[in-house]
Amino acid sequence: GLKVITLDRRDEKVEQSKNVGADYALNSTENWVEQVKAITDGQGVNYIFNPVAGDTIVQDLDVLASLGHIVIFGMLAGIGETNLQAEAVKNFTKAPTITYSEIYATFFSNFPLVKKSMDEIYALLDEGKIEPVYSQLPLAQAAEAHDRLESGKVVGKLLLTPEAE
Repeated sequence: GLKVITLDRRDEKVEQSKNVGADYALNSTENWVEQVKAITDGQGVNYIFNPVAGDTIVQDLDVLASLGHIVIFGMLAGIGETNLQAEAVKNFTKAPTITYSEIYATFFSNFPLVKKSMDEIYALLDEGKIEPVYSQLPLAQAAEAHDRLESGKVVGKLLLTPEAE
């Protein structure tokens, strides 16, 4: 029952989002804020999961629905220059919530929850309801793997595999 909207700055990753089931996949180098507002009939989105952070919080708050929630789970763009408190106050009437999530905090403070979640994910994998997105390179091509990662050309995960002898 969810409507999923994804963002990426690379067209191939936008396309991959569609291929794995996103209802809408937008390029973040375009006017995605207006596109999201149109998709949601001006209501905004209820949940935003942001691995980039930096100054993207401004746009996140702009498209957030009233009582919406932003989860920041990465800092790919660093901290940025945005005054988070000031931006949140600008959107005070929406009553937004913003949290930070880091898997290791949960791992060390509530391992049973992590274990239960992983068991559920493995069951979905076994049932074929979800499929991992990954590519592989032989370990001897580790330098190329790093180049692909640094250039943003990796979709999903990149596995380095030992070479058969």
